[in-house]
Amino acid sequence: GGDLRSPPETLADLVAARLDFLPPVAVRVLQAAAVFGLVVRTDDLTDVLASSVGRVELEASLKLLSARDIVQAIDGELSFDHSMIRDVVYEATPLDVRRSLHDAAGDILIASTSDPAVLGYHAERAGAMRRATELLSRAGDNATRQLDDHGASGLFQRALNAARALPVIEQDESTQTTLAELSIKLSSTLRSKGEIQRARTILAEAKEQCRDAPRLHARLLRASAQLLGSEGDTPAAIHAYRQSIALAIRAFSLDVLAETYLELGAMLLRSGDSASAISELEEAVDLITMGEGPASDNAPKQFWRLLLRLGQLHHTKGNSTKGRFLVQHATRLATLHESPLGVARSLATMAGILEALGESDKAQDCRQRAIDGMRQLGDRRSTAELLLSGKRIGRASSQSEINDSYAQAHEARKLAEEVGWDEGVRQAQANPGLR
Repeated sequence: GGDLRSPPETLADLVAARLDFLPPVAVRVLQAAAVFGLVVRTDDLTDVLASSVGRVELEASLKLLSARDIVQAIDGELSFDHSMIRDVVYEATPLDVRRSLHDAAGDILIASTSDPAVLGYHAERAGAMRRATELLSRAGDNATRQLDDHGASGLFQRALNAARALPVIEQDESTQTTLAELSIKLSSTLRSKGEIQRARTILAEAKEQCRDAPRLHARLLRASAQLLGSEGDTPAAIHAYRQSIALAIRAFSLDVLAETYLELGAMLLRSGDSASAISELEEAVDLITMGEGPASDNAPKQFWRLLLRLGQLHHTKGNSTKGRFLVQHATRLATLHESPLGVARSLATMAGILEALGESDKAQDCRQRAIDGMRQLGDRRSTAELLLSGKRIGRASSQSEINDSYAQAHEARKLAEEVGWDEGVRQAQANPGLR
């Protein structure tokens, strides 16, 4: 059909003209399929159309569309013959119809997929911005764990846009928190990608919105300090960390205080000022525990990390006794808060301290417990490091210890090879038993 004297100017126009000749039911089927993408399960399509298209009409429409080479139905799946056909159908679908189809598709897909990126896409297109914000943020977290900074930044940006698009009537106190958290996550991934200026802009906008929320403002200042540190501006980063601490004190946010002091200490160490790093961390311990010190149980969940770092610093400075005291409490708190990683790291540090204090048997026991913990966590690099830090062949005093040292060196070399740690392979091969 059509007038040959005025043919369509482009392929897309030709596709649109062909679609105009289809029956309304067939168009409805195409619109529902286009919402899913290039390929859709026939069962999912049937469920979406259940309230508007009967099974007989659906089968007749699928036969017609297949005969006209618009779609193919094979092995329970419906696929468009060309991506252009799908795109033309999707763009020509009225906005309200498209939103209702995305909403229905999202509800149906929950039964077959748990991918927050897919579900978030449908929620976003359906106009369900609060649900889209949550799902896209989770998808961004997944991408971050997979070291996909590019994918994570795109997902966090979409989540942030969805949160900003929430109607005023739906906004509450949690909305401001969500906006701040997403801004921090997005700026972190942008920083990893090297997009410093864009990350700075995101944080500046969020800080302006959180002027009256000290805790959120403190977290955003901490993110700004991280950004400044990545640029090599240590003095500005330290200043931002101190500003964050001041606001966290005002908000009485112990978790933010612990995290910020820990990063401030690391920044001071990188600048070569270990004395100031120790001073700041000791101040943090007194402030967070209200003077109770490391023995306090009233501390945030990550407090063990601060005690562990402080203990390591004192040990490095030659005060192994104080280092032992601090790391003992770090181990206790990590156990109390059920952090296997914290327990394993604390035990590994304690092994080195005990060895320096001449308590080799206790050191070996701590090291073995740390190795067992790292094995359970699947941390191959840390397990290899601990295995290599054990008793060497030359220092072994019995055949049993020699055999254990051989076995540990073999295991360490295997783990180091698996993670590509060349120095670990060389250290393991230095064991006489592997030559």
